[in-house]
Amino acid sequence: MGCGGSKEIIEDRQGKPPQSAKPPHAVQATPQPAQGHAGVQNAQSQSPNPVQQQQPAPAEQVYELPEGWKERQDRRTGATYWVHTETKERTTRRPRHITDVYIKPIEPVVCPASVGAELPNHLIGRGRKCVKAVPSLGSKQDAPFEWIDLKNLEPIFPDWPDGSINNRTIDELNGMEIETTVKDSLDGVWRYMVSDGKAWFISQTDYEMNEKFDRYGFNTELISKLDFQTRVEWFRHQLGRSVQPGHLDVAVHRENIFQDSVVCISAQDKSRLLSSVKVVFEGETKLLNDASGIKKSWMDMLSKYIFGESGLFEYDEENEEYKIDRTARYKLSNFEAGGKKYNHLELLTFVGRLLGKVLFDGERLPLHLSQSIYKALLQQETQLEDVRDLDPGLFKVLNGVRNGEQEYHPDYLCEVFGALEMVPNRETGELELTDVEIGRIGGCKIDMTMENRVDWVEYKFHWALRGRIKDELDKLLYGFWSVVNPALLSIFSAPELQMLLCGNMELDLDDWQASSSYEGGFSPDHQVVQWFWEVMAELEPHEHVKLLQFVTGSQTVPLEGFRGLANRSGPFTLKRVKHGTKATGGSSMPIGHTCTNTMDLPDYPDKQTLGKMLKVTIELGMQSQFIME
Repeated sequence: MGCGGSKEIIEDRQGKPPQSAKPPHAVQATPQPAQGHAGVQNAQSQSPNPVQQQQPAPAEQVYELPEGWKERQDRRTGATYWVHTETKERTTRRPRHITDVYIKPIEPVVCPASVGAELPNHLIGRGRKCVKAVPSLGSKQDAPFEWIDLKNLEPIFPDWPDGSINNRTIDELNGMEIETTVKDSLDGVWRYMVSDGKAWFISQTDYEMNEKFDRYGFNTELISKLDFQTRVEWFRHQLGRSVQPGHLDVAVHRENIFQDSVVCISAQDKSRLLSSVKVVFEGETKLLNDASGIKKSWMDMLSKYIFGESGLFEYDEENEEYKIDRTARYKLSNFEAGGKKYNHLELLTFVGRLLGKVLFDGERLPLHLSQSIYKALLQQETQLEDVRDLDPGLFKVLNGVRNGEQEYHPDYLCEVFGALEMVPNRETGELELTDVEIGRIGGCKIDMTMENRVDWVEYKFHWALRGRIKDELDKLLYGFWSVVNPALLSIFSAPELQMLLCGNMELDLDDWQASSSYEGGFSPDHQVVQWFWEVMAELEPHEHVKLLQFVTGSQTVPLEGFRGLANRSGPFTLKRVKHGTKATGGSSMPIGHTCTNTMDLPDYPDKQTLGKMLKVTIELGMQSQFIME
């Protein structure tokens, strides 16, 4: 069988769960301290709270060479390789004994310091719009204070009248509310607090979060032990502290949305990515106030294109998830936008930035990525046992071969150290299946045997989940991390990160009704409202999804369920409007306002009319923008 001949077997065969496998013939090397996530150690060193001790990494495994193998050094490059003295077979990985079934895990991609988004200050969040009380120059502790803007270290409110806060000592300030002058001068509700003998202005929200989380500092190991909702609260608050002033302006044409978005997002520096997005559809929305509705429409259209027509991702029907398409390098070799050429790696960096922005802004993307991508975003290593959840079909084969199960005996599989990959024909340029060696030089001509089967498993494992898309995955991760620092993500598991990014895919109608709000004369007891929920109970689940998108711009709800909508653009709201025509000042169909999660619902005369018009609205709302705000 040629390279990659196990594809059908991978999809059809059944295997057993792996047993704990420890490498025999192993000599324990001296343990070395594990390196933390990029940015975490720096943040921890600045925290006043004690930082957890780094746990030593697993001891490096050093094996005796099997009989017939010799270690060699390449005279030109100095690289180490091994040669079998009889068969002359060469390999760049150390050969193993037949009884050694240890599989080396896939090491995590580490976020370079130059790539990761800046971590916010723990106490008051980078000093934006915050002031600090310090003694006047040359004065003592009980002397008048100056208030220093932490953003530019310049004095603020220098001309306050006598008797103002500027002339109060820290002791006098203790327990006192901020004066009206300060409240009017800063956005939101602010108060002061005293820390280490220094007085700080701090927003009410930051104050509450500080009271709740200050004892943890930036010790992500401790925070990761909290319940999920509490961790989400901490995470959201940390992201909120990083928001930058101004707007990230995105101007696109509907028919050219992907190319225009690539130009707008790719040109921005990291700090601008942390500003609120202002989207304009050229020729359509220039004079409209966005209020997030147009932004939701942009994200929805763009994500559908990226995971559909762009050629960057392929859909795995068996696992119902999207994976990076290795052939993107060939499909997008001539991609051009805004008069500039972009290679597929630059486009994946753009996608990473967009996904990071979706998470940063608290939006949701109802498209499931491969679980291996989520683990990579969290900088977690991948063990062979993890493949059971990442790709069940692949795991059945790899685990069966490793354990020497008869069903997966090398003589039956007839495998080699290679795979079938789509590669352009040198003459025609057309993509075609081609043998690609994996792990061993000339691997497509080296049969898998009982002696080398574990090497084959390790090579296949590493190639399938990382090796074949290494450069592409790196760029996707770097783009994501430039918006959301991985140190903040480290408190979550891969399934939890997926929930954060995708939202809750299951819509609970009881929760929907209990969390809804009413305006314009509607109430839970109003006859039209009761008809509405009766009609909703009769609709199919996919129709619920369509209605939700029609009103909110998203097919999912936040992790907290429908009550979580109130923390974004407002709760799901039914607003009473007059039933009639535009000429009579009424409306014949419901209208969705995605900016406020509100649906204008005409006061229909009967349930039948309401149900009919609601169904028409659902279908039209998915096909055009005319009845949506």
